[in-house]
Amino acid sequence: TIPAFWCWIFMLAAPDLRLVAYLALPVLWGVHDFEREAFWGAFNDMLADDRHTILTMSVYLAEQISWQTGARVPAVRLHGLHTGVSYFPSRIDEVLVSRPGTNGGMRDCLLQKFLEVNPKYSLRFVNMEDVLDAELGATSTSEVRIRVMPFQVLAQHRAVLMWPYDVTLYILGEYYSMNIPIFVPSSAWKWALGLNNYPPNNVWSGGGPPTRRTAVWQTASVAGCSVLTSASPTSAASECMGMPECDAISATGALLSCTGKDDGPGNTSGDGSRTCLGKAVKHPFSPFLNVFGFLNPLDPIPAAYWSQYTDWNLYAHLQQFSSIPDLLVKLVEVDLQAVSSAMRNANDVYLVQSVGSWRSVAQRV
Repeated sequence: TIPAFWCWIFMLAAPDLRLVAYLALPVLWGVHDFEREAFWGAFNDMLADDRHTILTMSVYLAEQISWQTGARVPAVRLHGLHTGVSYFPSRIDEVLVSRPGTNGGMRDCLLQKFLEVNPKYSLRFVNMEDVLDAELGATSTSEVRIRVMPFQVLAQHRAVLMWPYDVTLYILGEYYSMNIPIFVPSSAWKWALGLNNYPPNNVWSGGGPPTRRTAVWQTASVAGCSVLTSASPTSAASECMGMPECDAISATGALLSCTGKDDGPGNTSGDGSRTCLGKAVKHPFSPFLNVFGFLNPLDPIPAAYWSQYTDWNLYAHLQQFSSIPDLLVKLVEVDLQAVSSAMRNANDVYLVQSVGSWRSVAQRV
């Protein structure tokens, strides 16, 4: 559902409809200034109405809505099953550099400079635009808006190098579903700036937090996890299965989303802790980072805080690097087949979780 105001249109046109909203961008994205007050009231009404089901495709957006409204919204992972391919590194000496997005080509230039002074380095880097031009002809643009992606060719590269330019990206889910080892900067908080945390998409609810759902989706804490469940809180203990990111699978398909970097499915973070989205988290900083403009330097504390909710920190088995030299070493030394195998196992678990969540949604409507 992009943008979210389509829900408002449907509510006005057919007030008796039961809506299922699967949100991918901030709630106010694309809403005109003169319509914001009316739309925000309608969105709060939809949150409080048990006839409607609202989900997000990312943990960041779920927590952003919580910061804006006080309401808990489940996050259900986006999958790339449509790619139809899996990692097969026949181009073992080539590392795919994914689309630059709003980052431009500065980092690509820096990368090439390192290669120029290390001419004996065994790998070479290939830009996605060059791959698309070679496979599809001169049909790609700087924004890579094309009708068909050559996923089979992309899956043949040794690994993918991604420079974040938002808190989540569709193509990250596609790469992940193909089990391609993905290398990302360890300091994602410096780069994950885009539509999802763009300040004009921010607003506080003038009337305070909406009424939380109580009849259908109840919040229950279970052994450190909180479950949004169709069952009663007393039976929620049987539903929390200790899955990655605390996403629970149950007979009723309980919806649960938690954060905490995992080493893999079923594992907790390094310090054994998990932060569950089902809990009422009072965020100390705005998720809308005001860095757009020459006179707005990035505040590292809020940026680092909110980076824990980005897909760059939540997806298991992403390979992080601290510098370009560190990247060049890891691309050679890391067992990429083992990484791909771990990603495949994680994908299987994540898919079962998502199926359970969508089954629960179907039962509601």
